[in-house]
Amino acid sequence: MRAVYIAVPLLFTTIGCSDFHESAYPTAEAARHAGVVERGWLPQVLPARATEIRERHNVDTNEIVGSFAFQATDAEALRGLEQIPQERVRQIAGPHRVPSWWPEVLRGDLEPPELARADLEILKEKQGEFLFAIDWKTGRCFFWSAVRK
Repeated sequence: MRAVYIAVPLLFTTIGCSDFHESAYPTAEAARHAGVVERGWLPQVLPARATEIRERHNVDTNEIVGSFAFQATDAEALRGLEQIPQERVRQIAGPHRVPSWWPEVLRGDLEPPELARADLEILKEKQGEFLFAIDWKTGRCFFWSAVRK
């Protein structure tokens, strides 16, 4: 009987650790005003005119995924991200616990041929924890945290 009492609290602890919070912002200004860039839920390189911003994070595990749309005039700020050589892309894992709006091609192990078919380039912050998948043609960026607690 004692094992039952021990197992139940452990079950609740495990369930409590998967608490994800999701937010959406119409503009970068709204996101910055809400403090999500400052708290680290959105990358510092978020373009000033970014729109359609979504982010999902878990405070306990520091898992973060998100996306935003950007204009061609904002692309220059994103081009400052560090390119990842194709041979290293296979060593990168996309996030596993993702919302329904997250692209299938970015779930789990990344495959360069599939990324190329989806017109996605993988980049990273020079100093920071975010990885990015950018579609330069459509002005769409997906990002996720590369570091876990």
